[in-house]
Amino acid sequence: VTRGGSIKSLLTTPVAFVNDRTAPFYGLNASYGNTLTKVELDAGKRAGVLTQVGFLSKYGSQSQSDPILRGVHISLDIICSSLPAPPNDIPPLPALKDGQSNRQRVEELTGKAPCNACHDTFINPLGFAFEGYDAVGQWRTQDNGQPVNTAATFTLDGKMVSYNGAIELSQLLASSPSVHRCYSEHWLEYVLGRKPTAEESGVLDNLSTASQADGTM
Repeated sequence: VTRGGSIKSLLTTPVAFVNDRTAPFYGLNASYGNTLTKVELDAGKRAGVLTQVGFLSKYGSQSQSDPILRGVHISLDIICSSLPAPPNDIPPLPALKDGQSNRQRVEELTGKAPCNACHDTFINPLGFAFEGYDAVGQWRTQDNGQPVNTAATFTLDGKMVSYNGAIELSQLLASSPSVHRCYSEHWLEYVLGRKPTAEESGVLDNLSTASQADGTM
């Protein structure tokens, strides 16, 4: 059944389906039972699928958010960036120091060569926008006693964009030609059962144009 949705609405609509087990992660206190119920979320804290607990908890560690995994997923699967393979012998994240935020810990590890070539450009700026959510996707404003910092800059569609938090980033992604192109590639791959070929670039162009016009596919 077609519900008139689009990748833009998927990235920006503050809606989730919750039950009694998942509602508390969104700060909801009402009783929903075991059946998934559609709810409107706080638009000041949530915007689309990237701010839902499913995505955030999947790309989180046991005890902390994981801006690296979150940034890699968005870069590869939402924007279709070409990330090179990581180098060998990557050291693990060090333990948090007293008064050190998770973002500061990640910056300390990835801010030097060879890690910074990809992290500073393709990964960290995207992941840092989601530091307002903890390991399981709950909203937070403090991290290890420090105010959460979700501001970043990123090169999107050849232009440098600045944003503060996941909502602003999600809105930028929803308007990005690169994101609509990436979505169209995924959609066509699903329909065909294989990756699109170079000869099908015209079809991708048409799908991307329709997607940007907020059409449904």
